[in-house]
Amino acid sequence: MSVKTGMLRWSWAVEGQCALSLARARSPRPMRNMDGFSFAACCFLCVISAGGCSASPPQQHGDEEVILSLRKELGAGEQVQAALKKAEADLEAAETRFGPDAEETGFAVNALGMLCKASGQYDKAEPLLNRALAICKKTYGIDHQNTAISYNNLALLLKTQGKYAAAEPLYQKSLAIAVRVSGPDHQDTVVSLVNLAMLYDAQGRYDEARALLQRALTACEKTVGPEHGTTAACLINLALVSQHEAAYAEAESLLLRAKKLLTPLLGKEHPTVVGVDSQLATLYDAQGQYERAGTLHEKVLAIREQAFGKPHPSVAQALNNLGSNYEARGLNEKALDMYVRAVSISQKSFGRNHPVTAVYLNNLAGFLFKAGDIVNARSLYEQSLAILNKHTGPHQVQAIGVLLNLASLAYYSERDYAKSGRLSETAAQLCKDSLGPDHPLRATSLTSLASVRVAQGSPAEAAIKQHRFCKSQISEVGHLASMFR
Repeated sequence: MSVKTGMLRWSWAVEGQCALSLARARSPRPMRNMDGFSFAACCFLCVISAGGCSASPPQQHGDEEVILSLRKELGAGEQVQAALKKAEADLEAAETRFGPDAEETGFAVNALGMLCKASGQYDKAEPLLNRALAICKKTYGIDHQNTAISYNNLALLLKTQGKYAAAEPLYQKSLAIAVRVSGPDHQDTVVSLVNLAMLYDAQGRYDEARALLQRALTACEKTVGPEHGTTAACLINLALVSQHEAAYAEAESLLLRAKKLLTPLLGKEHPTVVGVDSQLATLYDAQGQYERAGTLHEKVLAIREQAFGKPHPSVAQALNNLGSNYEARGLNEKALDMYVRAVSISQKSFGRNHPVTAVYLNNLAGFLFKAGDIVNARSLYEQSLAILNKHTGPHQVQAIGVLLNLASLAYYSERDYAKSGRLSETAAQLCKDSLGPDHPLRATSLTSLASVRVAQGSPAEAAIKQHRFCKSQISEVGHLASMFR
């Protein structure tokens, strides 16, 4: 293989994924839970390094904000189950009182669906959100804000599951409705633009993502001004795409501009501003500026521990990112402590079988892999993959990443080239099916497969062809380029 350990890591960065709560028709100022524009949301950013693939904890990935608000009110992770039971009871009461297709029932269905998504119960969330959409279309018709929001929420769930092809037309319908109902520069339209853009970003369609985000930024500057929080959100999302394209100077400039805008509005220790610091730190990590990044990671951790208390998901995210930084600097004892603490917090906050926990398990496995603890590394990788396959499906980016990590382990530590080849081939096919044939992660999969074929003594021509394809793809995507160092 071209990489010594080939482990995939995920760092959490602010993303404009907006999970919206349905607005009652009589509400003049609808309340909306917007993943990205609240600046608390984080996406799985796949950062591939020569040291392998590990994942940084997510800043709250959209609906994880729901979990965090519940924690503030109710306590630890087990109270989430109580919230789910209450939402189920609310739905049953609405159905009894108003009927199965009433507006009030639609709100209850949507609320339960989004809570199921937040708790990682995607198989339960999908039929609920489909039902909420059907009620919206029946109650309000197609050209209504709530119908657009319902399309958005279902699309967000599908994207989380890696069902990008299914999510795209839903996001497009949400955007089209927002433009017709509210106008091309309205904030609802901006939300839809950002969500569709970040779907394209996840697929490696960076030019399309950038074009939509520029539209969103222009609309924000026109309607709310250049110093508004939503404008800052667009800047942060643009920075994320720039980072994925290895346009690091541009990404840093956008993030510093957003931070300068947000600090006087919110204060330097506000979670939103600290989230920008966290993204800056991952940007510096991506450039190998580990000391500079470490200082910011430590600052983020200290502020979050003081603001939220030590057993908090935001703290786990900071611990995971700092662990990755310590690992890159060779501070292995500190790194291990960070990774273990992150896993523990996530298990308590979200549960042992939540996709966020799976990401932390993957990162801890990557550290153990490098340390030579192959038995425990394999066990944790397999746990992580089982969780992701169950809750998000095998086509999701993180699941494919863990599959590649297992392929790397089989190749380097077990010399089981047949197994490594099977896993790499499966990953390449999953990428082609869900992400498209030109996605950088597919290039990584094919690189892995090419190396296996050479190790098996197969004719080198096909393997070299695959490898050249991979290098041509990866050369266009900076966050994967380090695979070839």
